[in-house]
Amino acid sequence: MSRIGKKPVTVPQGVDVNVAPGSISVKGKHGDMKLAFHANMKVSYDSGARSIEIKRPNDEPQNRALHGLTRSLINNMVRGVTEPFEKRLEIQGVGYNATLQGKVLQLQVGYANAVRLPIPPN
Repeated sequence: MSRIGKKPVTVPQGVDVNVAPGSISVKGKHGDMKLAFHANMKVSYDSGARSIEIKRPNDEPQNRALHGLTRSLINNMVRGVTEPFEKRLEIQGVGYNATLQGKVLQLQVGYANAVRLPIPPN
């Protein structure tokens, strides 16, 4: 069995899950998402344990691939509605620098002049 697919997706408090035939919807404080999954996958939600389980009918290569994929997509949906979007920047190397000046990010990353990027609201 798939190592990723056999793990249940834990659903934190404050997230609503609705499983319909062929689709799942997840709603949280940062939005709501819907997914239409493959007909071979069986998705079930246990509200008492607050977990989502994905089952596959057999060990055919396509079903094995869909098993892990479906679980990963659902897990990403749950994370997406609970955690706000964030992008991390890692700068490595000699001579690279990043500074924040008010609402402007100034990057020195190998160009002749510094690159100035305005920070978007929110």
